[in-house]
Amino acid sequence: MQTAENIQFNPADFTGILNKMLLAIGKSQSLREMLQSFMMTAVNQLKLNNTYVYLLDTVNAGADKNQEASGFHYFLSYTDRQTPPPHQCAEVIWSFNELYPCAEETVTTVDVESRRFFIYSLKDVGIILLEFGHLKLPAEMANVLSPVMHQLSLASSACLTIYTLKNQINSNKSLEKSYEEQANRDPLTKLPNRRAFRYNLY
Repeated sequence: MQTAENIQFNPADFTGILNKMLLAIGKSQSLREMLQSFMMTAVNQLKLNNTYVYLLDTVNAGADKNQEASGFHYFLSYTDRQTPPPHQCAEVIWSFNELYPCAEETVTTVDVESRRFFIYSLKDVGIILLEFGHLKLPAEMANVLSPVMHQLSLASSACLTIYTLKNQINSNKSLEKSYEEQANRDPLTKLPNRRAFRYNLY
């Protein structure tokens, strides 16, 4: 059984790990479902304690905005653990401030007691934190994962675009239905008017 003290990554096998993480991206057009798939793979492949996603306050992904921190709001985590969430750690909050407003894809490493966080900026979307329950993994490994996080950033942006377009389509359909009812019904009685009568007549 692997423990925090003996976890090792063979460089020859790490390409396979990266490929599995890449395959987990893009399996859904839903941001939440796509991130959940990626988180599950990342936790299993990298032996993580947890993963967290915080979205920019300006990003609307259809979720309630709570636990706000430095321009971000908590969106999703892989597991609900008893350890304090990242946004309650001063060191992590400082990194949040450094990464805001996520105009570029960057990465930083933060150590909090026995935990090590790799914090990646998802451009114009938010940030994702990978939590290791040990300090054995070299901080330089954060850069090795950057190509994967670049693809995750692109996929997240695509999911948000799809979500926005779907909302616009639904809104337009609702407006169209409302205008049609206004054109074919009397505003006072709500009964079909003369226009509706003529339309149904022919």
